[in-house]
Amino acid sequence: MNPHTIRILPKRDDAPAVAPGLLVHLGDLDEDYVIADPTPDFRDWPLSLADGRRVGKVDDLIIDTSTMSAEYLEVHVARDVHLGHNERWILIPVKAVRIDTHETHIVIEHLPSRGLNDAPRQRGRVPTTEEQRVIHAYFELQSAGVGPR
Repeated sequence: MNPHTIRILPKRDDAPAVAPGLLVHLGDLDEDYVIADPTPDFRDWPLSLADGRRVGKVDDLIIDTSTMSAEYLEVHVARDVHLGHNERWILIPVKAVRIDTHETHIVIEHLPSRGLNDAPRQRGRVPTTEEQRVIHAYFELQSAGVGPR
């Protein structure tokens, strides 16, 4: 299995179906869906850079309902981390991070050459197709999988 695939499964057989082709917050599906084993629910886990510097904490996940997998981490950036903007929330592609279950934290493995100072800001809504392209380009990741939503 791709280490960057975080699958989402219904908690029970009669969980309401979700429409494919959408991006949704896992928090909006929480009553009926969970992160599949062996991946733990890492919301509220700290997020750090590969060198150990703390960035913030994972607040929620944005799920692609076509694949029922996590696409983005919605991260609340710590107050002591200077981002150059007042907005304290960023979206980080799942492909850019590593889940460290031993230390119970998330590590940004693929830090953009520009750092996080100008990372695209977003909170409380899912990104549009164009915003997804910007996020993937910022994190210097292939965005071939980003299609119309």
